[in-house]
Amino acid sequence: MFGGQELEMKTFTEARTESVTTSIHLSATPEEVWANIQSLDKLAGRKPMLMYVGLPVPQRCELKGKSVGSKRICYFDQGSIEEIVLEWNPPSRMRLAIDRTNMPGRHWLEFDGAQYDLQADATGTTITRVTTIRSNLWPVWYWSRFEIWGVASEHEYLFSDLAQRFPDHR
Repeated sequence: MFGGQELEMKTFTEARTESVTTSIHLSATPEEVWANIQSLDKLAGRKPMLMYVGLPVPQRCELKGKSVGSKRICYFDQGSIEEIVLEWNPPSRMRLAIDRTNMPGRHWLEFDGAQYDLQADATGTTITRVTTIRSNLWPVWYWSRFEIWGVASEHEYLFSDLAQRFPDHR
């Protein structure tokens, strides 16, 4: 492990970027789903295992404005993330850049951006969440899986909350 880390650190001089993509289908219109992802007064999804061992738990999100340039703040039990809206296309896409982060692990893991894509079909809406992170942990073959697992757990928690709002999801 240590030999791989030394080789990677000499080869890669900048933090590496990872994108984590997760989707869920909900029995709701894109407009209904959109209304439930902009601002969230309270998140109460089913906690994945990592949230029981220290992964920050999302609590709520506030959107201040409804256009490109608006600010969105998401509060966690261990800090917050401030986002700026880069793309605003209701009810199909919201793309955000991370402006400030006050979260544990900040020195080795940074959040770059988030994106929500909504796609309607005959039975409801598929929502896809993409989170982009930058990491300074090496070796990649070891740490990448844990970083992806952590981000995917955050997505799982958010989607679990959304599924409770639209109980006929599949």
